[in-house]
Amino acid sequence: CAAPTATPTPPTTTGSPTTSTATPAGPSTSTTPTSGPP
Repeated sequence: CAAPTATPTPPTTTGSPTTSTATPAGPSTSTTPTSGPP
């Protein structure tokens, strides 16, 4: 039983860093449209 529980642990750590990288990319796009109207 201990073996299967340890398997899901490694993949979870790899996914966390990937999500954080996508967050900073979002704000950059929002800055572009702001310069359009003014």
